[in-house]
Amino acid sequence: MLVKAELPDSVKDKLVVAAAGGNRIDSKQPTGGNSSALEFSPSDTNSTVPTFTDNSFSITGSYATISVTSNVKMNYAAKDSSMYSSGVDALLTSTAANQPMVVGTTDGNTENTVYMMITTDSPSENKYFNEYQTNAREIFNDSVNYFKGSCGNYKIDTPDPYINSAMRAQVMAMDNIWDNPVITHGAIGWHNGQGGWRGGYCFVNAGWSDRIKKLIFKIILQDRRKIQEEYGHIHLTTDVII
Repeated sequence: MLVKAELPDSVKDKLVVAAAGGNRIDSKQPTGGNSSALEFSPSDTNSTVPTFTDNSFSITGSYATISVTSNVKMNYAAKDSSMYSSGVDALLTSTAANQPMVVGTTDGNTENTVYMMITTDSPSENKYFNEYQTNAREIFNDSVNYFKGSCGNYKIDTPDPYINSAMRAQVMAMDNIWDNPVITHGAIGWHNGQGGWRGGYCFVNAGWSDRIKKLIFKIILQDRRKIQEEYGHIHLTTDVII
């Protein structure tokens, strides 16, 4: 995820950001129109481990690691996530314990535009991670153009601008369940490389047939490897034409 914040001169050195990791592969679901289950809880951060390197940080949980960097010098420190709901001052003066949260401030910053990158990729494997510190504007604008192109696969025009924007957001979520070469189970919760369950259907509607082909071929190769391991040879060959 890429973030852009435009700051007036009066607050460009007063920005406070906070991030926390989690230890669950699953995701709480809203029921009956009540989305409170999705709200942050300090208990989600139990025993997560923050680390800091070169104007970036990572938070490691039992399932995944999130890493964050920015284009401006940020002052990062581990704080007590249980103080998050008590206000900025209480959070900044807290001390991290078993429920850590990383808090960053822009003390001394002179830039009006702050860009941040948040990723579950390893910084060493994400070719844009370190580059984002020095070339954030171009990378951010390229990503905006990418999503404009992706959202162009669906066109909706109603009198309600919220419905129109919701459709574009839905296409962005569809794109996010693609984790080459598999369709994951969810864009946020359960974002692991399963068969995608019903997620693959939206790829058909979006015209992303190249991704569907990659997924099918991956499944075929996995099945053939399993047969090879169990029987010592592939006794059944299936030709698939897509």
